[in-house]
Amino acid sequence: MFDISNIDIHFSADYFLIIGLLVLAVVYTLFIYKYTIPQISKPKKIFLTTLRIIILILIVSAIFEPVVNITRTEKIEPINLLFVDNSQSITFEDSLHKSEAIFNAIEKINNSIEGKNSTNLFGTEIKDATDSLELINFKDNTTNFAQIINSLQNDSRNISSVIIISDGTITDGSNPTHNAEGLNIPIFTIGIGDTTKRKDIEISKVRYNENIFLGKSTKISTTILHNGYKDTKVQVSFWEDNAQIEKKEITLSRDGINNLDFEYIPKSPGEKKISIIVSNQPNELTYSNNKNIFFISVLDDKVKIVVLSSSPSADVSFITNSLKVDKNLEVLSIVQISNNKFLNNKSINSSIDSADAFFLVGFPGSATSTDLFNKVQHILREKPFFLSLSAGTDFNKLKQLEQFLPFTISQITTGTSSVQPNIEDKKNTLLLNNAIEPINAWNSLPPILQTNSRLSNKPESNVIATSKIRNVTMNTPLIISRSIGYNRSIAVLGQDIWRWKLQTPNKDLNLFDNFLYNCVRWLTIDTKKERFKVKTQKKLYMKGELIEFVGEVYDESFNPLDDVDIKVTIVKDGEKSDINLSSIGNGIYESTYETNKDGDYQFSASAISNGKNIGKINGRFTIGDINIETINPRLDKNFLSALSYSTNGQYYNINNFDNLFREINQRIENNTKEKIKTSEINLWSAELLLVLIILLLTIEWFFRKKSGML
Repeated sequence: MFDISNIDIHFSADYFLIIGLLVLAVVYTLFIYKYTIPQISKPKKIFLTTLRIIILILIVSAIFEPVVNITRTEKIEPINLLFVDNSQSITFEDSLHKSEAIFNAIEKINNSIEGKNSTNLFGTEIKDATDSLELINFKDNTTNFAQIINSLQNDSRNISSVIIISDGTITDGSNPTHNAEGLNIPIFTIGIGDTTKRKDIEISKVRYNENIFLGKSTKISTTILHNGYKDTKVQVSFWEDNAQIEKKEITLSRDGINNLDFEYIPKSPGEKKISIIVSNQPNELTYSNNKNIFFISVLDDKVKIVVLSSSPSADVSFITNSLKVDKNLEVLSIVQISNNKFLNNKSINSSIDSADAFFLVGFPGSATSTDLFNKVQHILREKPFFLSLSAGTDFNKLKQLEQFLPFTISQITTGTSSVQPNIEDKKNTLLLNNAIEPINAWNSLPPILQTNSRLSNKPESNVIATSKIRNVTMNTPLIISRSIGYNRSIAVLGQDIWRWKLQTPNKDLNLFDNFLYNCVRWLTIDTKKERFKVKTQKKLYMKGELIEFVGEVYDESFNPLDDVDIKVTIVKDGEKSDINLSSIGNGIYESTYETNKDGDYQFSASAISNGKNIGKINGRFTIGDINIETINPRLDKNFLSALSYSTNGQYYNINNFDNLFREINQRIENNTKEKIKTSEINLWSAELLLVLIILLLTIEWFFRKKSGML
């Protein structure tokens, strides 16, 4: 309810001026009605005088723009929100007992909380179940806790507390504990499930490169966890699509952890569905986590790399030789030795035009010709590049390329400083190497030389490493990357990086070579611009889950198109289904597909605009191979406790949570809030005021006319 607490009237002019005019209007009215022709009765004279005074007051008030501010106070009653986990993991085992326990808990909460209480379901999505508990069916395919925190952040109600009933198993979205801290709302969690570790074997982690090259060996590492099966022999098989590639027999360790590697050499290009499967053992808690499925893209074309340098140097030699070791790269080195003379006899123009990516090492230099500089400047608009500020770099010329660089050059000076890398982005995949502690290996590298010119990373760039001098970290970037649209670049803002290959404490460390290989992969993975794309939001879906398709369409200048007909044909075992994607603006299209059949699906999508075929694309997805809700169906008490602790709430078990109600009711009792709302009414622009003035003038004129007055 609203209670009016204050009313203020403001005018655009000084109050003394307004009062003076009003007094003048009253005096004038009294004067003109003191003697009338003809004479009228005293009651009528008083009536007309009053009427005229009111009219003049309203006119004067309207002239000076009166504004009325009305302040209302609204009492907002507190509310407790209850969220019930509606996912499949809740009733994986002992479903009858668990579902009864949850319904009993909901009833007890609704009967014991004295204020307002709202019941909601969460899992794949949040649903209001306050008046419809029949929505609870424990059939959601995923459990997303982050969506609860997101909904609370956008909720304008006076939320005094939140209760979550769940097993704490996150199968979708991120861990929301950190974001929940800023809510200033206590979250009380009620755990349901068994914390006892049951006999089980689980593929815990799989580490792999998402993009690999045809015919090149790559290592796929997996971690297998088990409880209750020590010294048991199991078979671990490696599958590509539906063909078994390799099988290994291992003995499960006594400490419950086994690490296993598979060497994989793809023999055909395209997207590969990879499965790693551990043989089922008797009395396992679930067999769902004995399989891990993922997808790898196999690139078939050799990547053409042009190494361009303004002068010979150790950096250009080491970089070129390291790149040439990879047989999937076609590397051409263009090194200037004098004016218009280079170390190779191939056509520079054709080599530059055909390159997939560039390694600019000490380029441009003072002797770089205008033609070559302009050629490179033009090509960098659409080609990715790696830049090393090696010896011979002309910073005045380099500044002319600043629009393409991931950094800016604000001041050019002479001299260099000896620096070492200090890694900032510790999870960056460019830094992967064979050291036990990859980041420590980077931080322990020998020093290189860095220019004293003032260089700053652009806001959209990612600083991978900064410089440190004698173990003092500076604010100067050393390794940075930048990705805008289809344009990608990496820069090492130093020279003599060859020292990172030779002067390392571990001679077997592949840090330098792997860094270059990783740079090539990152730079070239998106170089082929596609005007038309269609993909599913995920590769793996659960049975009954909606398949979400998203498409993008652009014209030849890569401007988005919104009037394209996109048809998707979905095929499984010879059965076809067609759907059309709908435009949502900015060249983006989407639609959904639903089926209850599990297995592997293929799809093809075509785009037609104004009768012209823009392109066709193929893809795949899988339904129902793994139910992620049953991979680890135990109670995660640690997560639920951490979530409650971070918000000043408390964790309870579903078998004993009576102490919860005293605190909830106390918070509801002490948490009534008042919301101040101020409304502003501009009387001078209100139609009602104008109508009132005209009406009063009409009434005055009517009585004056009837009395025969002039």
